[in-house]
Amino acid sequence: MQTEDFTKPCKPAQLKNILLPKRPAWVDGERSLFVADNEAASIAQRLIDGLGDHRHLLEAKIVLLYRTGKKASPDGLLEMGRARKATARDHIGLEEADFVVEINADRWPDLDDREKVALVDHELTHCAAVIAGRFVSRLLLDQFINAIGSDFIPTEPEQTDDEGRVLVRYFRRKGEAKAGEDGYHEQPLAWRMRKHDVQDFCDVIHRWGAWNPILVRLVDVLEEPLIDDGPSLFEEEGVSQKAEGGRKEAAGARRGK
Repeated sequence: MQTEDFTKPCKPAQLKNILLPKRPAWVDGERSLFVADNEAASIAQRLIDGLGDHRHLLEAKIVLLYRTGKKASPDGLLEMGRARKATARDHIGLEEADFVVEINADRWPDLDDREKVALVDHELTHCAAVIAGRFVSRLLLDQFINAIGSDFIPTEPEQTDDEGRVLVRYFRRKGEAKAGEDGYHEQPLAWRMRKHDVQDFCDVIHRWGAWNPILVRLVDVLEEPLIDDGPSLFEEEGVSQKAEGGRKEAAGARRGK
């Protein structure tokens, strides 16, 4: 996959999961909100359609907004976007909305295509389905996985209970029918907000490197991004090579190499 796969404009009829509020713009104190244009909406829809990690969002309705007036935190960090579950307090006139995604409109024009896609991808990843789990006997394992279909979520490494049953994870749906029963897939998904995988400080990582398993995993995925069609974001000449060497050194130290 390439970045350009997600930047192709969509026709209005293709924006199946993006809702347009009845109010095109409104003021919230010193900040203003307005409906995102086709560029951001198309990126969001292309990501939902094209990435398996977002397959649950094919059943979601999302409002995409631009927000102005965002200010940096005391630490100099500027919020580029935010996602949340839609509520009646949003006053967007769309009761069917599941999520609201806000993008920093002051910074959006300064981003290149790759950065824009990555930002929207990040915010969509916060929009998640509730995950349930059940221990299933090996004799019924294939039958149960086939019954839940695309709601199935692989678990690695395999987890078992004291009786040797295998843990099967899947998207939870709201309704009377249980996973594997007739009518289960006709029920709506239960939604949640997913937190970041990595919670740390650059200063701590600078001092100690990849000091926990999540950071080791981060080093691994940084070395081989799935969408690699050019230089890394914010890359400067000579900096990326040093960073790459530092990442490998930190990962090697963590793994005892």
